[in-house]
Amino acid sequence: MLLKRITAFLVCICLGLFFSACGNTDNNRTSEPASTAQVMPQEQQNSEAAKKETDDFSKGTVTRTTQNIEYKIPAAWGENSDNEFITYYYPKHTTGVPMMMVSFDEIESKLSITDEGVLSDFIAGVQNSESLDNFNLSEQSIQTTASNIKCGYAEYTCTISDIDMQVKLAVFDCQNGLVSFMLGMSPDDSNDYTKDFYRILNSIEVEQDLTKGDIGEFYISIGDCSFTTDYNGNKVIVINYDFINNSEDTVAPIWKTNGKAFQDGIELDTAIVLNGSYDAGIKQKEIRPGVTLNGCQDAYVLRSDSPVEFEMGAMFGEPVLYKIFDVQ
Repeated sequence: MLLKRITAFLVCICLGLFFSACGNTDNNRTSEPASTAQVMPQEQQNSEAAKKETDDFSKGTVTRTTQNIEYKIPAAWGENSDNEFITYYYPKHTTGVPMMMVSFDEIESKLSITDEGVLSDFIAGVQNSESLDNFNLSEQSIQTTASNIKCGYAEYTCTISDIDMQVKLAVFDCQNGLVSFMLGMSPDDSNDYTKDFYRILNSIEVEQDLTKGDIGEFYISIGDCSFTTDYNGNKVIVINYDFINNSEDTVAPIWKTNGKAFQDGIELDTAIVLNGSYDAGIKQKEIRPGVTLNGCQDAYVLRSDSPVEFEMGAMFGEPVLYKIFDVQ
């Protein structure tokens, strides 16, 4: 399954992360813990009383973004990003190899980590990795952050290239797939970064992408725009969008959606274009269930050079999607 392939790759990437973290030997600064909303029950934070619980988060944070997920990390943590898909964060420490990895895995299907069986498949992908031994899962659940965002959560121990690790994993839905937050600590570490990890998870905000989403039983993705002229020579904006029929009926987009464009707060008139640069017939085509119709178009006569606000909803419903276009 796709998730198992993704997570096997994720674990392999961790190998380089663990070893590079070994070179980070700065002393960690700690203070008395402050109260905060936690994703996990309080008793889980105190499971290892021998370790010193860190509070780096309260000493200052920086904001980072992966896909449409925004989160905060302690400003004192080191940071390294090899590519656009994976970022490593290194807490300061005295012993052991603590680290956190944030990774993005693109998934073509509309799969949610909260769907039945998805989290189990994700964890199975981790467990079956050739780079990992002695896997022992201690917790698997769907959790809710302080911002009321659901995520898949797991705790497990494992051995990676002869290094024993204690891992906490939180997986969130994003606009194009999944974003994973993985905290790894070794039993030899004198500090416990669990509290800081929970604070990071509770800082997460999901920035909603209003250019794509469900409109009733249909999925719409608003694309780019182009410009042409109507039969009177007036400047026209042509807006493109894709339409996916998730219903059980054969339908035409023109009868299921309602697009409107505004400029300077005034609704624009629909354009009549005769020069072949706009095809009003695409959205009139009927499509079977499960089929995607690409390149649907709406055209509007421009009033000025001001930005165009385009909104779309169901034929007899409120607008759901929204995008602003600059007029060239």
